[in-house]
Amino acid sequence: MNFNLLALELQFSLKQRISVIFILFALAYGYLINAQDIGEGMALIALNSPYRISYFLTLTSALLLIVVSLLAVSALLKDTDYGFCHIIDTISYKEVMLSRSMIIIATCLMISMCLIVGMIVALVLGQSGIETAINPQRLLDFNLSHFLWPWLIIVVPNVLFLSAIIIWTTLKWQSAKVTYLACMLLFALFWLALVIVNAPITGPTMLNDSLWTDIFAIVDPFASSAFFEQTQIWTAEEKNSQQPTLTGNLLVNRLLVCLMVLTIFVHLIRSNL
Repeated sequence: MNFNLLALELQFSLKQRISVIFILFALAYGYLINAQDIGEGMALIALNSPYRISYFLTLTSALLLIVVSLLAVSALLKDTDYGFCHIIDTISYKEVMLSRSMIIIATCLMISMCLIVGMIVALVLGQSGIETAINPQRLLDFNLSHFLWPWLIIVVPNVLFLSAIIIWTTLKWQSAKVTYLACMLLFALFWLALVIVNAPITGPTMLNDSLWTDIFAIVDPFASSAFFEQTQIWTAEEKNSQQPTLTGNLLVNRLLVCLMVLTIFVHLIRSNL
C-alpha cells in the first residue's frame, strides 16, 4: 500500500467543498435529532434510548448513498475531468483506484460518526441545562455503546455495501449519469422495502404480517426491514434498555451483505478495477 498516495487522496477528499458540507450537515442533523422530539412513536421513550439511537442511525445510513455517489464521481472520474491522466500514468492504476476507494469509504464512515457526535453534543448540553429544548427527565444515563453498537452492526456494513456498488458502477461505466442512476435505484429499493413491510416511518404501527416481511428482513441491504422486524413488539421499557442483537434475520442479513461486499471488491481487484 502506497501510504503517500493514500495521504494525498485523503487530503484531496477533505478539501472538497462537498465533504465539508456533509460533515457540517451530519453534525447539525445529529444535534437536531436529540434536541427535538422527532421520530414516529418516540414520545414514550427516552431521547437517548438504545432503540431511538438505532432507529435514526439505521434510517440516516441510507442518506450516505448520496455521499458515496458524489465522492465516487469526484474521486474516480477526476482523471479525465481535471486532466490528471498524465499523473496517473506514472502510478499503478489499480493502486490509485484502490486508494481512492478506501478514502471514499473512510470519508463516509467519518461523516456517519459526525452524526453521532452531533447527537452526543445535544445530550451533553441537555443534561447540563444549556440546551433548554431538551427535557432532562427524558434522558437516560449516557452510554457510548448505545451509539457504537448500531453503528458497527448496521452503519458500517451499509457503508461498505453502498460503496462497493457505487464504486463498481462508476469504474465499470465511467459515467456520472450511470452512477447517479444507480444511486436513485438503491434509494428506491430502500423506500420500497419500508413500504412493503409497513415500517413505522411509513405510517402503520405494526409490520405487514406476510412472507414479504421475512424476505425483506433478509435481503434488504440497508437492514431497516430486519431492524423493524426485530423491534416491532418491544415495549417502551424494552426500547429504553435493549439494543438490536445480531440474531435471527438481522444476523443473516448482515452476513449476506458482508458476503456481497467481499465478492464485489474481490472482483474489482481481480479485474484490475
